[in-house]
Amino acid sequence: MEREANRSQKKIAVFLFILFINLILISNNVVLTNNRSILQNVMHLIAYPFQASFAKGSDFITGKLRSYVFLKNTYKNFLVLKKKQSALKYENYLLKKALNDLDFSKKAKEKFKQFSIVDVISIDSGFPYSGAIINKGYFSGIKRDMVVVNIDNELVGKIVEPVSMFSSKVRFITNPMGGVGAYIEKNKLEGLLRGHNTSSCSFNYLIENKPVEAGDIVITSGTDKIYPPYLKIGKVIRIEKKVLIQNVVVKPYFTSKPIKKLIVINND
Repeated sequence: MEREANRSQKKIAVFLFILFINLILISNNVVLTNNRSILQNVMHLIAYPFQASFAKGSDFITGKLRSYVFLKNTYKNFLVLKKKQSALKYENYLLKKALNDLDFSKKAKEKFKQFSIVDVISIDSGFPYSGAIINKGYFSGIKRDMVVVNIDNELVGKIVEPVSMFSSKVRFITNPMGGVGAYIEKNKLEGLLRGHNTSSCSFNYLIENKPVEAGDIVITSGTDKIYPPYLKIGKVIRIEKKVLIQNVVVKPYFTSKPIKKLIVINND
């Protein structure tokens, strides 16, 4: 009895399997309105979620990879362009400096026979109107007491010790040490002009026999035997009158202009 029951179960299983295969074959042959068979539609419905998930995942990963590669390449290109920009800026700076030097030299040749064009390399921040260090020394023919002016032929100061091989010290006329023989251009009122470590100088104890007004031009007189005559110094900005004398405050022209490049005159 058991054997017969097993045989009948096997026959039923085989029958169902054959029926399932026939249904699959029949469904594969039945074409629906979307030009797909029932089997294809069933397989599509089963596979679609997996396909959609895979597509989204691959798109996400591809997008991230493209973004990373793009950003990486963009950053590399940015660094290359930044380096080129820096090189071009430096080249532009050198070209501008060369043009300025040529223009400076041309103007100096129109005024002086023997001169040296120098660059200011340092100024004491605590005493900016005391003096400066220039980039040429006795190897370039710089000597003590040579007169220093700017490109507009306005008096700046003179060379003082120390003078080394490749650098020298310039004492400005605004320094309280020393002085400049000068006079008021319009009336020839003469005196000794001295500095105060500020942006102005002053004539002390000028005789009050000639009037002085703000705006009057002051030039060198040459009486100090150091500075040649007729160099422009500055303008009168204030007059302090006392009994029989007057103190005249003068603002040198050079204090209102950049002190980067100067001219040392060979006054031998």
